[in-house]
Amino acid sequence: MEETDPVLYPGKQIEELNILIHALINAVRFPGAWAPSLNNIPPIDLQLMGLVWLKPDIIIKELRDIMSLPGSTVTSSINRLVHRGWIKRVKSNRDRRSYGLELTEAGRAIQRDHDRVDRVIAANILHALDNDEKRRQLINVLTEAVSHLEGSYYRELSSWLLARKKSESLGAGL
Repeated sequence: MEETDPVLYPGKQIEELNILIHALINAVRFPGAWAPSLNNIPPIDLQLMGLVWLKPDIIIKELRDIMSLPGSTVTSSINRLVHRGWIKRVKSNRDRRSYGLELTEAGRAIQRDHDRVDRVIAANILHALDNDEKRRQLINVLTEAVSHLEGSYYRELSSWLLARKKSESLGAGL
């Protein structure tokens, strides 16, 4: 192991993963994937809107904790989104002392575009693999890696997605 490696993994593994991550990022940027409506929206704002979409009863303190960001950063993002008319502050139904956030109709349209772009990117990555077994392996390896990352954002996101899928399945009578 090289002494300069930050987390004591062989330098070659870090370099290979770094190259693969950048190749993946560049490969998914293709015409038609990106929605013009998402131009000039900071990633933190898209992330915040996604969390509000996934958990409509989320309160601002939870956002701060989940995103592992200072309150001032989250507040700045919220203020930008309110100013653009994409979210609004509402009294929380769970904690009347707190404010929650809600997507406006315009915010839901932006979030639908964001969700579509994310799904196109995911579909293209999965399509690059030639069989379902490899696709399942990729998802399993990424799931394991994400579950061990610091910060609760990714773990929360995964659990909310699973709960939302279950709820939608039950609502559809599936």
